[in-house]
Amino acid sequence: SRRHPAVSIAMSSGADALSQELRDAIRAKHRLVEKMKESVVEASDRSTPGRNKISFGAFAWWKALLVSAFIALCVVAVQQAATSDRAAEIRANFRARARLAAWEHEEKKRWSSERMLRHFGLRRASSLRFTEPVYTFADLWDAVRDPDTHVITVEVAIDAQTAQPAVRTSTYAKPERFAMSLDKLLTSFARFGSNKGLRFIFRDPRAIAPATRAIGDRVDNGKIASPVILEAEVASGPEGYLPEMSVVAADALAWQGKDASETRPPRSYTLAQLANAHPNDDDEGAFVPFDPKEFVEAAKRNVPGAILSLSAATHVSCAKERAIRVDSRIEKRLIKEQLLRGLTRVKMFGQKRGGMLRGGGPDIPPMFVKAVARVKQSEAAAKLAAAHAAAVTAAKSAAAAATGDASADEGDAPTGGDERRRSLLQLDADMSAFAAEEAAKRAAMRETDLDKVEDTAGGGTAGGDTSGGGGDGPKSVSEESARHDVRAQAARLTDQRGYGWQTHRAIVDLVDDAGWDGDVYFPMHACVMPRTDPGFVRALLDVSFGNAAMIRGPALLTKGLRLWILEELSVARTFLADDFVRLPEGEPVTEKEVFLDPVTENPEATLEGLMGGDGAGTGTDQAKVVRGWKETLQNLKSFTSNYYHKNNMQPEDGN
Repeated sequence: SRRHPAVSIAMSSGADALSQELRDAIRAKHRLVEKMKESVVEASDRSTPGRNKISFGAFAWWKALLVSAFIALCVVAVQQAATSDRAAEIRANFRARARLAAWEHEEKKRWSSERMLRHFGLRRASSLRFTEPVYTFADLWDAVRDPDTHVITVEVAIDAQTAQPAVRTSTYAKPERFAMSLDKLLTSFARFGSNKGLRFIFRDPRAIAPATRAIGDRVDNGKIASPVILEAEVASGPEGYLPEMSVVAADALAWQGKDASETRPPRSYTLAQLANAHPNDDDEGAFVPFDPKEFVEAAKRNVPGAILSLSAATHVSCAKERAIRVDSRIEKRLIKEQLLRGLTRVKMFGQKRGGMLRGGGPDIPPMFVKAVARVKQSEAAAKLAAAHAAAVTAAKSAAAAATGDASADEGDAPTGGDERRRSLLQLDADMSAFAAEEAAKRAAMRETDLDKVEDTAGGGTAGGDTSGGGGDGPKSVSEESARHDVRAQAARLTDQRGYGWQTHRAIVDLVDDAGWDGDVYFPMHACVMPRTDPGFVRALLDVSFGNAAMIRGPALLTKGLRLWILEELSVARTFLADDFVRLPEGEPVTEKEVFLDPVTENPEATLEGLMGGDGAGTGTDQAKVVRGWKETLQNLKSFTSNYYHKNNMQPEDGN
């Protein structure tokens, strides 16, 4: 049915009123939301001044974060793909740097001839100077402070009490009062901080292993950062002499408790001499076992950076010659000059000139004080001094009678009022007597006295000894050991008078068999060199770039020897050992005398020319100079003739 119009109007008006209220409420709520937004924007603007008036809701921050995370994941994925290769490369580079550092460390410990010369600032091998062997702490101190030497010589044997390596000339020798062990010497040398080299000469095979270990330990920890030379006789030499370490008696330690005046066994034998001196040599325990290869292997294992000095037996017959005077005339002259000037002290190396004045500077070197004190306390030395003074007086009287110039000798005698000159002459006599005493003691204790060993066996006996000694006997040895059998080598070298491939082939084979890749020196006795095969030494040194020759032993520096040295050797690859002295007076030979001075065709004419030249003076001085030259020439002629006779040599041999 249809509604009444009034009712319809009333209902429409009510609905419109309700709609209006709803619209007003919605508008009010919208205005409230807008106000809230405006308040938030204003608060944000106040917290960040200068910020652009941008609405916070204009960006979707979660979208930016999502995109950034996606990009990061992509980058990580790409890097992860190459991580394994990169890590391998890094590890390889690290290992390479470690190997390089280790190689550099090892190279610092590896010495060669070239590096050693650079270390000392030298241009020629012949300029390198060796000290005399040191045995006490005082000797080591003097050697370290000596400005004219570069390498300290140390002889290594065995001490009887400790059975450890000791510094001494031989296992047979009685130890000195202040003798050192090898460990003490190495410790003292490291404490000094010296840059000088060390040359170890081995005298006993029992000292090889412990000595090389001690040296190697100090080289590894950096306490010894200077050149190290290991020297030993490893092969038989000319005339069939055996290496020194192959004939060390098993009871050698017992000799250290005996008196020093007792004659020690010789350093070396020939096979015939060995058969006479030890007729019951069938017992293998009579000598200390010695294998030359063990020496090279010990050096390679413990001191791989050292330089080896391997020689054939150098104790040949001509090596027995000893200098007439063994005292240092240069040092004596220094004391003479100081005493003549009235100075009570002597200038030492490294001290300023002002220290030489009276009462200043160091005292007279202890070695001279000790020498004079020992001479004055020894009756034997007093007798020798008296004999020396009597001989000098007799010689002067004979010279004065021969020349008729007595006034020249009167000037040599000290005046009664000159106490300094009287003290000077007494010191000269005391030092000469001390030198004679030391020479006699050294001949009894150190050096080989083979004249007392009868060499009566003929060639057949030597051959028989070879078979009995192990060269061709029924011993079950390997072929490699047979190559280094020193007695078999000695049997083949009985008639060999000089060096050649017969003497040094065994050394070359030894170096090859042991795998030694360092430098090798070849010590050779000077008196044997003129009898050496022509061109042999040059070929031997050309085997390896680092090979060099070392001239040893006393010898007559004659024209033949000098010509041989000039033809076969060069200053770049030749060392002059400490015991290379000039007979008859034992003057150390310098490179100038060997390589630079001209070879004299006629020494006598040269002396005559020097006597008649300028600068000799006139009158009494001229007569004294002439008499001195004639006496020197006559002594040299007499010594040379005796030298040739004792060694069964001819003048044309050149020595």
